[in-house]
Amino acid sequence: MNRTKKNLCRTNLEAKMSRKQHLFGYLLALFLIFAFGFSEILAQNFTNNTGGTYQVGTGGGTIRMRSSGGKFDGTAPYGTASNPVPGTVIWYCDNNMNVGGLYTGGAYQPTYYTNLGTNGTGVKTFLEDVYIAGSYNPQGGNRDYTTNSVTVTYNGTTGNQVIAGENTSNGTGYYALVLTGGSTKEVGSGTTASVSYQFTLDNTSGAMTNNGTFNLNNTQASTASANITNNGTWNFNGSGTFTSSADFTNSASGAGGGVYVNSGAGNVTFTNFANNNGTFQTASGTTVYLTGSFTQSGGTIDMNCASNFHYSGGAQTILGNGANFASYGNLFLEGTGAKTAGGNVNVCNNLTVSQEVDMAPGTNDYILTMLNTNGTGSATYTGNVEVRGKFRWQNMTAGTAYTFNNANTQVTFSSVPTWFQLDVRQQTTPTNLNNFSNSTDIKRSITANFSGTGTISSLRLYYEDSDKDGSFSGDENLMRFAEGYSSTANHQKLVRSGATYTRNVSIAPKYVTYAGGSGPGINLIASAGGGSVFELSDGSNIVLTATPLVIVSITNGRWTNPGTWDVGYVPTANDDVEIRHVVWTGIDQAVFGGTAWADDEVDGSLNGDAGAAANSITIADVSGATLVIGNQDPTMGTGERIFRTRLVQVSGYPAPGIYNLNTNANTGDGDSGSATGLNGIWIRPASQFTPVLGTLQLTNNGSIMNKSILEIGICQ
Repeated sequence: MNRTKKNLCRTNLEAKMSRKQHLFGYLLALFLIFAFGFSEILAQNFTNNTGGTYQVGTGGGTIRMRSSGGKFDGTAPYGTASNPVPGTVIWYCDNNMNVGGLYTGGAYQPTYYTNLGTNGTGVKTFLEDVYIAGSYNPQGGNRDYTTNSVTVTYNGTTGNQVIAGENTSNGTGYYALVLTGGSTKEVGSGTTASVSYQFTLDNTSGAMTNNGTFNLNNTQASTASANITNNGTWNFNGSGTFTSSADFTNSASGAGGGVYVNSGAGNVTFTNFANNNGTFQTASGTTVYLTGSFTQSGGTIDMNCASNFHYSGGAQTILGNGANFASYGNLFLEGTGAKTAGGNVNVCNNLTVSQEVDMAPGTNDYILTMLNTNGTGSATYTGNVEVRGKFRWQNMTAGTAYTFNNANTQVTFSSVPTWFQLDVRQQTTPTNLNNFSNSTDIKRSITANFSGTGTISSLRLYYEDSDKDGSFSGDENLMRFAEGYSSTANHQKLVRSGATYTRNVSIAPKYVTYAGGSGPGINLIASAGGGSVFELSDGSNIVLTATPLVIVSITNGRWTNPGTWDVGYVPTANDDVEIRHVVWTGIDQAVFGGTAWADDEVDGSLNGDAGAAANSITIADVSGATLVIGNQDPTMGTGERIFRTRLVQVSGYPAPGIYNLNTNANTGDGDSGSATGLNGIWIRPASQFTPVLGTLQLTNNGSIMNKSILEIGICQ
């Protein structure tokens, strides 16, 4: 008999038996071989037919499958789901061997074992899926699960089932790994289990504990529907996604212990994630979704600035940052419910918001800080959602528009402070002023804080109809900004020279933008006194108001030149004006040190407010403060031309009138081109047209030179 050709894998003991056995035993063995069929013995199959039984003792029994591709076959084979192989089966050979198993219908089938093992130095290549209800003890040569895409399922129902440490150091590692059944599952301490294709922790399984190293190198979507506790090292490496619909707890101890979402890993989704100890780390380019709770009672959380973290569930609490959790990388606040801060929140790069966010829940007062580490960070909003509370930017660049608490609250700086913060509270009355009016002011508290100095070149603020009191009657088309700097003082204008207002107030989203000009203003100052109209104090409220604000001249100039005024636009009938320089109208040339301006003059002959240049005009008690009414205009024809204030008082506005408070003597000539010595009011004589200065009330404390017509009051 040629034993090499029979391809039987035999032990050394068996090889020596032929020389040591009694002749009778040898002859008896030959007889049995021929009696039971020589070919069946060579196959080394376990053939069990109807009526056949196989039992093991209380101490267990072992079947060694020594033949490559051995089978469990017959008319009533063992290895089916309803009839697992009892005891232990060890696939054992020093030569390379195929791990066969249940064989029916002319093909290998998934095989159900009670206990499974391998031994011998040969490589064991599995031909079909295996189910293990008890223990798996792979020994000897490497195991190959990948060639035939084999799934290993641990389906124990009671007690604790240990997952064998299959990895690339002893073969291919698991191709697909399924944990099911009611038993708890454990990767033992000091062992490494790796999965290359797909991992499933079924919801019928008990909880899984990793006390060693678990490498999820999956290329396909993987899921966990039972709780997982990591006490060792858990690596997300594979490009396939992972979704946990239960709890995932990191309680790792020892050097390097933790949960790592490594570079190249697919999206990882947790329902609830708790970091009790060890490290939770996300690498650059990775993405984690959280649909439930995120807590930290210990350990370290380290999110790369280029990693993505999504709060994507219903109502959720945002885990705050601190000493052991520096910041999120890119943070997404989305899903189906509002988000509430559980502490200060730091964002390294980008913020994306599609749900309402509350940074000031209850009595807490947290800060959302855009660290802007790389200098290219952004805040993006979907719809009109907002961040309530404190929103801070730092590491800013001049000329970049920074978005704060909502899509339409933006600040651009011509020179940047160290950091700048807006604290926005909807439906809340600002408190740093004593003249807030529900009828003309927006009930939205916006508080500015900053460190260092800087200059705002563009400011846009958002508000909603719900921020208007029921008694609000102001004209939103005249909405502008004021500064409330003290609870004992009226608010004052907030001005950037040459800037103009644009307003989107007819439909949502409603916002007011103040931009342009070249300064001075809006300059950031540390003092709490409000400073000048060109300055914003640290801690001041920025008030959205339709209250009439006094517009002040800042240079000699034509009335219709926006550059003449501190607000950077031409006054209207809704404005009260204070003249502190030589301001003229109805003159066709650049005089008194001003610049030429070709726009039409205000036509006071028009009916109603359309014809009024202002609600009231005050000539301040300042040397050189003068209003000159001219008698010529390059864009107007001859006739009587009226320049006037309102003639009828409007509710919510001061009484119309002209108030000459300049007590300085008028020693100049308003008919010439020199501003020297001019003070008070000068009305030129009739020429190209007849100039008329009209008002409802005239109060004079100084000098008036009238060479044409001064018209006071209305005919009733």
